[in-house]
Amino acid sequence: MDYLTTRELSKLKGCSMQILQKQIKDGKIFAEKKPHPQNKQLCYMIPVSALPEDLQAKYYAKMKQDAGLAPELTEEKAEKLQKIKRPSRSFEEVSAYERKQLHCWCEILEDWQNRRSQYKSKTEVDKNFVGECKLKYEDIEISELILYRKWSAYKSNNYD
Repeated sequence: MDYLTTRELSKLKGCSMQILQKQIKDGKIFAEKKPHPQNKQLCYMIPVSALPEDLQAKYYAKMKQDAGLAPELTEEKAEKLQKIKRPSRSFEEVSAYERKQLHCWCEILEDWQNRRSQYKSKTEVDKNFVGECKLKYEDIEISELILYRKWSAYKSNNYD
């Protein structure tokens, strides 16, 4: 699981560390007291999975950009992407063939998350997992970006 320090999250959210620490103390943001990765002193560590989806997406986009896997995303473009709303269908509106695909993707996503929870380096796990899936599911187009997009949809019960 990926964790952020209060400093990293304050940069990501665009707020001060004091405001963030107050939100943590008030219970508005979930955080764990853990040793800091660099100096081993106890500090608040915020799991990325506990953040709202828009902040998670912003975090992972930044990680991909830092790794050189994604083009630079300006704030203006990021805001436009967040404003795009896709219509969502209920499970009853999905065809039998699409339900079969949904079931397959759910298994893939659950396997992916289980695999990620076992390792510290998530990016290496993601690359290896995508490679394995390409061999196992030759008829399904899969990439790290697709996994992240499908995972986000899976968590929000979006069947499209």
